[in-house]
Amino acid sequence: SGVVVHDRQGDRCDVIPNPATGRVHVLASHPTQARMTTLDRSGSAWVVVTGINKISIPGIAHQENSAGGFSAGILYIAEFKTTPELRVNWSSDSGATWQAAPAVIADSTRMGDDTGHYLSTGDEGGLPDLVGWTDAAGAHIGILLGEDPRQLWFLRLDAGSDPSSPGSWHNETMPAWASDDHVSIAGMADGRLVGFVKSNVGDTTYAALVRGIDGTWSLTQTSMVGRRPGVQVDILSGRVGCFASNTSTGTRVTCRVFDPNALVFGDELDVITNGTDNF
Repeated sequence: SGVVVHDRQGDRCDVIPNPATGRVHVLASHPTQARMTTLDRSGSAWVVVTGINKISIPGIAHQENSAGGFSAGILYIAEFKTTPELRVNWSSDSGATWQAAPAVIADSTRMGDDTGHYLSTGDEGGLPDLVGWTDAAGAHIGILLGEDPRQLWFLRLDAGSDPSSPGSWHNETMPAWASDDHVSIAGMADGRLVGFVKSNVGDTTYAALVRGIDGTWSLTQTSMVGRRPGVQVDILSGRVGCFASNTSTGTRVTCRVFDPNALVFGDELDVITNGTDNF
């Protein structure tokens, strides 16, 4: 539609859909200040929602290490800092207003409600991705964090709980994985979650994660040549596409289709190829 949603050099965007309203929230991470713009449909075009145009998000300022998700009418933004801290800010009005300061829900002394585990002060980096979902127990927001070079974390907040309290964020038991800071996660129609993550050992080792409706996680390893994982779910068919950007032999995006029931991958296929520009 030709709508300018962000205009600073260095902006890196995360697109957060709200299925309940049909609106799309665009988070622009930036070294000085993260901002939010919300779009809605007007006929066949996208338009910026009045009052939600490049809104600053207090306490969130990083070019790469922030992401967003939506659940139960609340828009959440999470950011990893190498201090180390995992911070969260949230909005209940589509991104128009935010908390005056983010909540620190994990650091070198705790991981959410778990004081026996914590972030390492020696982290090379960390990257969160967020997912909202609903199951028999209600609505939830979850943060998948790849802590390089250590492991994976998943913190779950149940609807109605106080996001400012670290004790409200439940640290779930994850499969052992030598993670780097590249992760992606999405929800399925039946309440399961599926993620795609990269190992910190080279650029060829990846894994799919599946969170069952009982809250337990599984991990299935595969190989792909690339550096940035992404996962997409076809809600109608239940098929899961696991993508990786690859700049080692020309520039391309490849995909393996993953079966979350049989826990097997299909062949790696080229989706986009470009011999000159990096993705």
